[in-house]
Amino acid sequence: MIEQPPTTNIVTHSFANTALVAAAIIGCLSIFVPGMVWRIGRWDVIFVATGVFCCASLATLLSGTLALRRGPRGFRPYAAVVISGLELLFWCFMIFVFVQLLHGGSE
Repeated sequence: MIEQPPTTNIVTHSFANTALVAAAIIGCLSIFVPGMVWRIGRWDVIFVATGVFCCASLATLLSGTLALRRGPRGFRPYAAVVISGLELLFWCFMIFVFVQLLHGGSE
């Protein structure tokens, strides 16, 4: 008889791949989006875009953490967690910067 591999490993690897791809896409966009949004110059667009990317980074961080807890350890879930954690810190910092700039940029 041929043994079938458990489907949980396939699902877990697929989930880890999805988390890693999402983290990579958000990371690549995070390089260019702050400059493009700043050039628009409207504060409502700036804060909405920053909030959307902050929430997307948080969702990717949670999905990477869930992939870590679900199944076998590998490079992909750890990479997704690290990348999305750095993205979340970056976007939280950008919120702080934009709030400071909204209030004049000085102390």
